[in-house]
Amino acid sequence: MTADLESRLTSQETPVEYVAATGCTVTRVPSVCVKTKKRGSTKGDWINSIVSFILEHQLDGVEIVYRWPETSVDEDNLAFFVRELRYKLEKAEKLAKRKFPYIISIYSRAHLWATKDVPLLDDLLNYVSFFNVETYNFYAPWHVGNIMTGPQSPLYSLGNDNRSIDWTMNAYTCKIMKPSQLNVIIPFGGAYWKNVSKNGAQADDLHFNVGGTRYSGSYYAWRDLETLGFNLTKASWHNVTKTPYIWHSNNRSFLTFDDERSMKEKMEYIISKNLGGVTMDAIDEDDDSHTLLNAVTSRGMCSGPKIGKEEIMYNCNKLA
Repeated sequence: MTADLESRLTSQETPVEYVAATGCTVTRVPSVCVKTKKRGSTKGDWINSIVSFILEHQLDGVEIVYRWPETSVDEDNLAFFVRELRYKLEKAEKLAKRKFPYIISIYSRAHLWATKDVPLLDDLLNYVSFFNVETYNFYAPWHVGNIMTGPQSPLYSLGNDNRSIDWTMNAYTCKIMKPSQLNVIIPFGGAYWKNVSKNGAQADDLHFNVGGTRYSGSYYAWRDLETLGFNLTKASWHNVTKTPYIWHSNNRSFLTFDDERSMKEKMEYIISKNLGGVTMDAIDEDDDSHTLLNAVTSRGMCSGPKIGKEEIMYNCNKLA
């Protein structure tokens, strides 16, 4: 898959980056981040392990996945951890004689981090290469307390709803004012709902109220969607969210997903908004013909419109 990805990218000044993702569990003593077999490992041990792993495997960086800091103390410790990691990586760059800095990316929460009263983004900004923003998973049958169906990764919101790529990236951009550091995460799959009642559906025929009903559902990779018995060529298109969906009234099943068309819509949006790029959450969920990957790489993102590097293409006044 790596070779396939390389072959689909145009020649650039910088090489294709391979970044190892990592997660950690913060104990009740937030200053300790545990990810090693050794008891009592400190965050210093963990940072050294990350740097050693990057050097040994000749990687370009690391993605920190921390879902989610719950208190201000957790946020302070995450910021301190990232600052220390950047310091160690800068020393490693000199040893490795790298031409480009090592990458630190942060898997970032969709809404809360971009609000005015949360300082975490400001604390991380100077030490992080990219924020990979969770712009999917907005509507999901596995969410506790979910009351409505909808697309996992809607490009635009319905009405005043803030669950969309556009609302989220607007908030993030206007928070940090550096769109080049923001990546949109896109899924290669969809959400499948069973026992959905059309009673109480919104006028758009995509958002069904399921609160209080005995619905069920799960996530499916793009390569597995047809095994559900859906004919993807018969999908309807939602003009607001820019996503396809299928409603089976006979068995009350409902599927929302991303396809070639929705991927191209997302890529056009990312380019037009001068954002940093795109992160594919699980590239192996594409089919063997690389249908979705081809759609993503076909838009010529690296040769997009000539916009100033940090030019803001959003209206930040509407968030005030």
